[in-house]
Amino acid sequence: MMISSESTGPTIPVTAQVLEEAKTLSGDIIKDIELSRSPLSAIELKALRLALILNDSRVEQTLVRYSAGSGSTKSTENLENAVDKGKAVFHSGLELPGHYEGKWALQDMESAIRVLASRRTFIYDYAIRKHYEIRFSSLAEDVFTRIRSRVDSSIGLAIPDTVKKLTAAYENLRSDNPEDWANAVHSCRRVLQDLADVVFPAQKEARTRNVNGREVEVKLGADRYINRLMAYIEDSSESRRFKEITGSHLDYIGNRLDAIFAATQKGSHASVTKEEADRYVIYTYMIVGDILSLRSA
Repeated sequence: MMISSESTGPTIPVTAQVLEEAKTLSGDIIKDIELSRSPLSAIELKALRLALILNDSRVEQTLVRYSAGSGSTKSTENLENAVDKGKAVFHSGLELPGHYEGKWALQDMESAIRVLASRRTFIYDYAIRKHYEIRFSSLAEDVFTRIRSRVDSSIGLAIPDTVKKLTAAYENLRSDNPEDWANAVHSCRRVLQDLADVVFPAQKEARTRNVNGREVEVKLGADRYINRLMAYIEDSSESRRFKEITGSHLDYIGNRLDAIFAATQKGSHASVTKEEADRYVIYTYMIVGDILSLRSA
């Protein structure tokens, strides 16, 4: 699950437990502000906790400055005190001509109200953004979980041992180690190789395919697993649209998986980012699901 952050230093792992706390915190902050049920200084502390656990260091620094105050920047609590004092002055009548202390208090109150409104908007916008990010991320994860469950079940029947490779790929995504991300990608490559061996075993004889009006030879040997999977799709589906879309995705991911594998063979473990690894694992699940659906069609 990917949640954007603005961290510039050491980070806290964003686990499911952290995301659940963040969703609760952001929801509370939104309600606190909309219902005016807590002082802004108290809401600010919740927002500070939210920024901390989501590794949003820039927001965290801003909120620390608001909370503690520094230099010409007054703390949120001091601003709230200025508002309370101004209200007390207003109701006591000290704002009348000649009461300079009362006039200053009223001026301070007006200034404090403007600053507090700006800070309230900043916190509210941040909480809203994070709340919906987390909700969307959870929804996407639910969708992927359903796809994963369906694919694991299907591939478990077709290639039982390969389920372990898919599970290994998924587990490696939880790591902060770039080598584990590369291993996740390698697991995807092995899964597609295993699938090709089952649905379209290697053949010595090549076939031809029309590409942009030209006849191109397509080899179907043991190392041409992407070609073999495409050949299986061509032989098994009558839908031209299905062939085009699935074939295009398969060609893309196959080329990328092979490139990453080749780079790793040369000793480059930094050839894939966490975001890329996430994407390739999801693509692999979807492609495997599409291909296996042809076996039951």
